[in-house]
Formats: sequence, C-alpha cells, structure tokens
Amino acid sequence: MAADFPSYLDSLNLTQHVHGSTHNHGHTLDLIITGNIPASDLNISDLRVSDHKAISLTLTIPSSNERVMKYRNIHHLDTPLFLKSITPNLSNDLRSFSPDDMIELYNDTMTTTLNMLAPEKRRKATFQKSSPWFTVDSWRDYGGSRLSPSTY
Repeated sequence: MAADFPSYLDSLNLTQHVHGSTHNHGHTLDLIITGNIPASDLNISDLRVSDHKAISLTLTIPSSNERVMKYRNIHHLDTPLFLKSITPNLSNDLRSFSPDDMIELYNDTMTTTLNMLAPEKRRKATFQKSSPWFTVDSWRDYGGSRLSPSTY
C-alpha cells in the first residue's frame, strides 16, 4: 500500500514534498502534498517538544487578479417576447402541482427563456488589489459616497 502511494499522488498530479524522517523513530509520518504549487526551502527540524519534527517550507502561491465574470444582457431584453415565451408554461393549471414541482417548473421556464433571449456571457475581469493604506475610512474622507452602509 505505501509503495503505491507515490504513483497514486502522481496520477492525481499531486506532489509530496517531504522526503525524510519526520518522527523520532525515523519514519516519514507528516506529509505536505500540493497540486501545481511550487515549494522551496523545506526544512525538517527537531524542536524536542514532540515525537514529531517541525516542517517549514515556502510555498509560492500565484495570485490571480483575473476572474471570469458571468452575466446576461437583460437591459435589451424584448419584454413582449419574454412574456410570450414564459406564458405557455406558467399558465398551466398548477393546482395539481406540488410546491416543489411549481418551483422546478418556474426555474426551468425562466432558465430556458433567458438562455434563449439573453444568453449567459462570460468575460475576464481584472481586479486591482487596493493599497493597504486606502481603507474604508480613507475612502469616506476622500468623499467616496458610493460605499454601501454594510461596509462601515
């Protein structure tokens, strides 16, 4: 079983970074496993406070300020066509439907209609990290009146 462990990690594109004894009986009991994150400066130290050794390392975690945003352009939605599209499905006699069935019918109808008339679009958005000195208080002092009350 232990001999298969490295090949199992490799099949999942994972890397086990600890290669050395982490226990005072000479075994490797403590592991650090990552996926596509480079590790460096791994150090195994015996602090003599436990039967396990301390492990320290540096992980280089890439920061991505880019995210994929999903949206629908509903501002130019043809309202009469939208109403015409949903009316046949939602005008059924709903007395025989359970509440869960009605919710499912509503969600399916709205999703199908919106996918047809205002398909979901995606775009990449880049976010700037704010400066550590630029806080909510400094924004308020600057005159930023567009902050919502929940951020105070």
